[in-house]
Amino acid sequence: MYFIYSLIRGKLIKLFHMNHFIGKGKLYADKNTHIILGKNSKICINGSLRLNDNCIVNNGRSSIVRMDDDSRLDIKGNTSFFYGSDIILFKGAHLSVGNTFINSDAKIRCHKNITIGDDCAISHNITIMDSDAHSLGGHVNIGDV
Repeated sequence: MYFIYSLIRGKLIKLFHMNHFIGKGKLYADKNTHIILGKNSKICINGSLRLNDNCIVNNGRSSIVRMDDDSRLDIKGNTSFFYGSDIILFKGAHLSVGNTFINSDAKIRCHKNITIGDDCAISHNITIMDSDAHSLGGHVNIGDV
């Protein structure tokens, strides 16, 4: 059983537990973080995952993590997504992130498989995709990134 924690006004608060979460790590998310979990989706945290990190109080910025059915997010270290992150894992997709920092307004669209390794410092306003998200000649171009 995994418990979700939130850092509210400097205090770590246990919010609830869900079967979608596995691992021995911790999730830190503020009230403007939205996590949408599909059937059998899993978040495996071995380290820490900080969502909507560095958000200035009451600025209204939010982060969204949407995981469709059977998708998996693996956190393998201390990972921080700053405010404005918009992460989508489509059905059956796998996103693996190491000990990494991702700045504000990042967009990640994972259709199949994306791996972000250790010691990455990714700038603000980036988009990472493993698909061009549309069909050409009847085929959708999806690959590993």
